Amino acid sequence: MIKEFIERFEKNKPKIDAAFRSEHPSDYSEIVRLVVESIEIDEFNVCEIPNSRQSGESLVVISSDATYPKTYWFVLVEYGSCTVCDTLMNIRWGGSDSGNSKPTGDQVAGYMKLALHIAQGIKVLE
Repeated sequence: MIKEFIERFEKNKPKIDAAFRSEHPSDYSEIVRLVVESIEIDEFNVCEIPNSRQSGESLVVISSDATYPKTYWFVLVEYGSCTVCDTLMNIRWGGSDSGNSKPTGDQVAGYMKLALHIAQGIKVLE
């Protein structure tokens, strides 16, 4: 866990919260992008490398063109692969809400927890 990233994430929580309140994230990549924006990595690129279609795992590599030499970070996103075991799908579809309306408070809290977990999982690639 990179302490500076968590501090920036905490500082920018209202922006992430607002994004989750306006609409459900479509996939994990969208959450990773929100996290990277919140931790203020300038001129970033995100590359997702899926492990397989069935595992629900992917390795996400983040790079910044604003640093020289170029800096890379990574996070392993592994949250399941079906509505019961997939964290994102369960947050959206697991409650009594159909998942098609605006996110509920419980769903926003779930997305925020997932985003924090992703932020905590980011590591420098050395």
